[in-house]
Amino acid sequence: MKKTELTRQYIALLKKSLVNELYVENELRLLHTFRSMLHNTPLAYNNFLHIKQAESNLLKMLLTTKETGDTIVLGGEKALRNVTELSHSMVGKKRLENLQFCIETVLADDIKGGFIIVDDYGSCPPCKQAIHDFREKYAISDELIVIDRQSVYWRKS
Repeated sequence: MKKTELTRQYIALLKKSLVNELYVENELRLLHTFRSMLHNTPLAYNNFLHIKQAESNLLKMLLTTKETGDTIVLGGEKALRNVTELSHSMVGKKRLENLQFCIETVLADDIKGGFIIVDDYGSCPPCKQAIHDFREKYAISDELIVIDRQSVYWRKS
């Protein structure tokens, strides 16, 4: 690869970092998921793969809110200006020892309507077992909803 191409790629990455666009596709996926949950509509796997094309209007709205600081309205509900400002912890198969602590902390906050999203559920049997054990221990009966082959969520009632 030529030096000028590497320089161009580096500058583009730096720009994305400075304007908080490194994770814009993931933010878009979260907004898409929130909207689907609000409207009780199924999530389409192909939309996740090609999220920028599937949600081009939502992408424009997201990028605009990053510039203006406005909020995003999804079906009468407001989302945060920056979706990554949501309380969010990544607890996966490499951090199983933290799983119980993180979920207990979320439950202790007792915020109704919050979402518990579990990655690695389908690809890591110990993670799946830990979630089932935890839900049983705390008598959590909220519906466990499959997102894809690896992930599930439930909404705190």
